[in-house]
Amino acid sequence: MADIALTAAKIAVVDPMNAWIVPAVAGTTITAGQFVYGIVSSGKVGLADEDASAEASYVFGMALDGGVDGQTIQVLRRGMAYGFTLTSHAYWLPCSLSNTAGALLDTGATTNIVARIVPLTDAALTKVLMVDCTLANGAAAVT
Repeated sequence: MADIALTAAKIAVVDPMNAWIVPAVAGTTITAGQFVYGIVSSGKVGLADEDASAEASYVFGMALDGGVDGQTIQVLRRGMAYGFTLTSHAYWLPCSLSNTAGALLDTGATTNIVARIVPLTDAALTKVLMVDCTLANGAAAVT
């Protein structure tokens, strides 16, 4: 079990017309491809982290670009993304939040799943990350 590698410069949405992308203000330095959560006290986003506070483990989405504290970034809530190293991973593998801030694990987890490795419909069945960080996943409300 390891964190899924990414190349920040290659992070891109596969099909922007079928993706849910929202703007957010960074509350810390964030790199494209990292997963973020909503900071209740400030309204900004920070790096999601499974073993940090309960608040930090509720994933809001994946950063599509980078930024520093106070800078607006774009966050993918739902959609497919390029830029992750997935060739050695199985198709349909569920991916969960890592204990490394902003990262995903390739565990095949059954809880806190925020993405899945899926094939495109090209001849090579290129693997991409299907992100789904919507409330439909049953994430508990942060109070």
